[in-house]
Amino acid sequence: MTLSSVAFQNFTVFEDATFDLCPGINVLIGANATGKTHAMKAMYAMLRAIDKGLYDTFWTKVSEVFRRQRDEQAYTDAVALHPLA
Repeated sequence: MTLSSVAFQNFTVFEDATFDLCPGINVLIGANATGKTHAMKAMYAMLRAIDKGLYDTFWTKVSEVFRRQRDEQAYTDAVALHPLA
């Protein structure tokens, strides 16, 4: 599976961020505590969930874990990843 873009909304340090990815190797560069590892782990988890046929379960779990406040709507605060080009 190839990712063409990744978008994060209210996910850890990202309020609203979109990254367009290119074919091949993409490099994340930034200072400490800017979200590089969070972005990589989110992409890895999403791809693994798709590979194992657990995509819907993944979205439910992510939306429960990464909400900034309890009263916010779950899916609007989940990681918004776009795996298909």
